[in-house]
Amino acid sequence: MAIFNNQFKKKIKISMFKFNGWIDSKIFKLLEALENRKPEKKRFYLRPDEGKVQFIPQGQRGANFPQINLRMERYLTLMITEKCNLRCAYCLRDTQGGKGKEIPFPILKRILLSAHRFGIKSFSITGGEPLMYSHWEELIKLIGFLKSSVFVETNGSFLKEDNLKFLENTLENRIDKVLISLDNYKAEANDRFRGQGTFSSAVKAIELLHSHNIPIEINAILTPFNLTEEKEILNYIKFGKELGVEEIVLGEVVGLGRGKNSKFLLTENQRRQISQILSKYNYFREERGVKIRCGPFQEVVNLQPCYRLGREIAVSPYGLHPCIFNIDTLKIGDFEDFEKLLYSEFLNSLYWVGAAMQESFKKQVFFSCSKCVEYLPHWLSLIKKDTSFNPKQNYEKN
Repeated sequence: MAIFNNQFKKKIKISMFKFNGWIDSKIFKLLEALENRKPEKKRFYLRPDEGKVQFIPQGQRGANFPQINLRMERYLTLMITEKCNLRCAYCLRDTQGGKGKEIPFPILKRILLSAHRFGIKSFSITGGEPLMYSHWEELIKLIGFLKSSVFVETNGSFLKEDNLKFLENTLENRIDKVLISLDNYKAEANDRFRGQGTFSSAVKAIELLHSHNIPIEINAILTPFNLTEEKEILNYIKFGKELGVEEIVLGEVVGLGRGKNSKFLLTENQRRQISQILSKYNYFREERGVKIRCGPFQEVVNLQPCYRLGREIAVSPYGLHPCIFNIDTLKIGDFEDFEKLLYSEFLNSLYWVGAAMQESFKKQVFFSCSKCVEYLPHWLSLIKKDTSFNPKQNYEKN
């Protein structure tokens, strides 16, 4: 694989890493050195406070020399706006209709360019309702210019033939997937908590996407009032297959925003029952023509560490966050810290924090995003208070 540098216009072959895109000079030098190094002799570290890169013999690493883990893939999730035309009863964002904050486009552009230089070539876009973003067309044109792809989460209300063609033409068919929120296979049950007419608009959007051969994912929020019985779950999965979706996400309410209302939260017994239903029909696998993703309802003992923590950087109008679900509870940097965060060791530590935290909940069977939102700030504080606390070792001991 060839790596090009946008300053020196050089090209080198990198066999060690899956790394694409333009890179800046310090990362070019890092990769060039890695290609020629003797692994048993030296390791390479970046000093972020000075922007320097240098070799340090093993055993002589100081606290100011975090190792860059280029093997771990990074994700970038963009919550570009708080604006939304719906008022879903359990939304984790307390959206403000046509009002609300947005990420200023100049800042968003700078972040995307930095991410692209690092090698991130696919972006997840969410909101609010992302199609209400004031600079939506400018954003899509920028992503098209970068030859990157997108995953878009939307309620489908604004997805029409003309703006879908704009997406296709601008991105040259680099649309990874579009997620549509659809809670039930019955209009009345869906509209009860999402709003009148939302079922119809969502189904129309799905049919439109299917006609353009764009991969579709639908998302249902399971509550004590929605999809808790075996027949309902199976009918919903069947309905999704009939619509031509590729993936179905069965999630639960995260205790944020309007979702703080406890009446929407599943009990441990309800989670266990749902898990048993899905296991009965092997719906944790992909062998039935549609992928069912339902992390909260699988036993923790069978799970790997969270795929988001340590890999994802979520960007919102308020700054940088470790996960899209932690926007209201935890901030790990301001916009200007984005590039420094990409090359820091903090994200690697965050991965093992998530693993250790998840491991600690094994006896309770289920570890959901709601629990992570509640406990993650505490676990991060352990690292700040005790510099000897090693989340990776803590995970491996368990």
